[in-house]
Amino acid sequence: MQYGDIGLSQADFSLYIGANGTKTFVDPSEDYLWSTSKAIDQRDADLVHFWAKYEKAPEGSRRKEKARRQIVEAMSHRMHVDGSVELIGEILFGIVKSDAMLNTVRPIWNREK
Repeated sequence: MQYGDIGLSQADFSLYIGANGTKTFVDPSEDYLWSTSKAIDQRDADLVHFWAKYEKAPEGSRRKEKARRQIVEAMSHRMHVDGSVELIGEILFGIVKSDAMLNTVRPIWNREK
């Protein structure tokens, strides 16, 4: 980050804040789990970390098994949280409107207003 009277760098803003916020799923064609040079979505950072640990661990070792368990636990927790949010959405907005309301992206706030 740069502050004060230092000029802004030419680096992409997404390198600092993550990927496009409207994109809520992992695109399998992007294959960024195996690339350390691309910026990744903050939500996927833990999975990328656990995957790297899994890949680096020797075959059949306890470290590899622990990394695999961490991946499974992270995915299970994510599925639980997603299911809970969907349930809350159905309770608040009704079954029909819940998907539309939860997947709506709010417009960017305009400071000039």
